[in-house]
Amino acid sequence: MTGRRPTRAGRLPSVPKSGETLKLGAEYARVADPASPGKAKPMRMRAAVMRLWHILHTPEGRKLVRYSMVSATSALFALTVLTLVYGVLRLWTEVPSAFFSNVVAGFVNYFLNRKWTWGKSGRSHLWREVAPFWVMTITGIVLALLTASLARRFSNAHHLSHLTRTLVIDGANTSAFGIIWVVKFMILNRIFQPFPVDKVEVDTEPGPQGPTEQIV
Repeated sequence: MTGRRPTRAGRLPSVPKSGETLKLGAEYARVADPASPGKAKPMRMRAAVMRLWHILHTPEGRKLVRYSMVSATSALFALTVLTLVYGVLRLWTEVPSAFFSNVVAGFVNYFLNRKWTWGKSGRSHLWREVAPFWVMTITGIVLALLTASLARRFSNAHHLSHLTRTLVIDGANTSAFGIIWVVKFMILNRIFQPFPVDKVEVDTEPGPQGPTEQIV
């Protein structure tokens, strides 16, 4: 009897077809290859998370985290004031209410960023710190007033209820300050740096403790 030799169980081994062979080979290559799409994506995600983790533990990364927390606190404070004066008390219309809430939140944002995010203490410098900060804040307020005006027109055009109007104006106000969030961080990172020493004079006359330095 000619042909293939029977196996121990007395049955001939099955030979996979050509299509099945290619399928099994591709499956083996996918599992065996560490750079396969199934494994490469989690590895890339893990590497991205590790890079972000290292960035957040740098001095600039810690500033960014604290700045984000202060921004979120200020935005929540502004929304609370805006909801109170416009939604609950109904003191003013959309635009004056947005202006008042953002000005109040600006003071909170300034002191928290200066003292906590950048660790500055002492009196604020009018032209190096206060003025640039409020220029950025007023720019954000103007943008917020523009979005508030657009929100008012949208609400009037669609005949929205007072509750829905409040939600629309809150969303417009938050969007306005989100636009300048990154630019504001870059500018604050410059204006809240320690001031350079203007002039250093060295007294060469020996005293009890030797030469002394006087900072002017």
